[in-house]
Amino acid sequence: MVKKFYNIEGLIQSGFKLSRDYETLDFTYAKFGDDAVQEMAKSRSIKQVRRLTINGKKLTALSARALAESDKMPNLESLKLYKNKIGDEGIKYLAESEKFPNLKSLRLAWNEIGPEGTRHLAESPNMGSLTSLALSENRIGDEGLKYLAKAKSLSSLEIMDLRKNQITDL
Repeated sequence: MVKKFYNIEGLIQSGFKLSRDYETLDFTYAKFGDDAVQEMAKSRSIKQVRRLTINGKKLTALSARALAESDKMPNLESLKLYKNKIGDEGIKYLAESEKFPNLKSLRLAWNEIGPEGTRHLAESPNMGSLTSLALSENRIGDEGLKYLAKAKSLSSLEIMDLRKNQITDL
C-alpha cells in the first residue's frame, strides 16, 4: 500500500503514527523541507518502511544526514531522492551510514552530485547490497565515472543510470 502525504507539518505534529501495513511512503506532493525530514527520521512509526520517496523538495545534506543517522528504518530497501540538493556532502552521509543493511536501490538523480560524491559511494563498504543506482542529471563527469568503474564494493549492481552527467567518450 502506498501512502501519499500532502501536508507533512500536520502529519509530524500529530505524532506521525502509521498503521503497520505501510511499507511505502511517497512524499513527492508534500510541502516540507529539511526540518520535516529530520523529525520524520526520529519517528518510531517508520520502522516498517521499505520504500521511501522524497522528490523535488530542495532537500540538502541536512536531510541526508538525518536519514543516514536514523536507526528507525532498518528495513529500507529503496531510497529515492530525485530533484533535491543533497550534493557531495549528503551522499557522503548516506554512503558512510551503516543504518541501511537492506538497501537495494538508491536513486539520486538531479542532486548536484559531483566526482567527490561518487568517490564516497565507490569507497563505501556499506553499499555492497545495492543492485540499482541512479545518478542521472548530476555532474559526476569522467572523474566520477572512474571512481565508479573501480568500485569493488558496488559489484552487486545490475542497473546504473548515469545519463546526462558530463561524461565524455574516453
